[in-house]
Amino acid sequence: MSQETSYDVYVKGGVDKLGRDEFGHAVAHFMDRNNAVALKRRLEARGERVHVERGTVYDLSEREKEAWFSDYSRIPEFELTRPPGEAI
Repeated sequence: MSQETSYDVYVKGGVDKLGRDEFGHAVAHFMDRNNAVALKRRLEARGERVHVERGTVYDLSEREKEAWFSDYSRIPEFELTRPPGEAI
């Protein structure tokens, strides 16, 4: 079984009933931790609350890897047109 390490970037979408931060689906998946941290820092500089989680993805074909993992030509921050702090 093949596996790849994935560094997933999550942006805060709101708070739950207990006042804890809620994070939706990952906005980006990277194979390189440094890329995930760089995106996190840029989003935080825009006022977003962000966290990165390390995970493992199993048995992806080359085509699925291309669709799953982000690169800098497809970084979601360029698609985020909402004001900082507004729920996704």
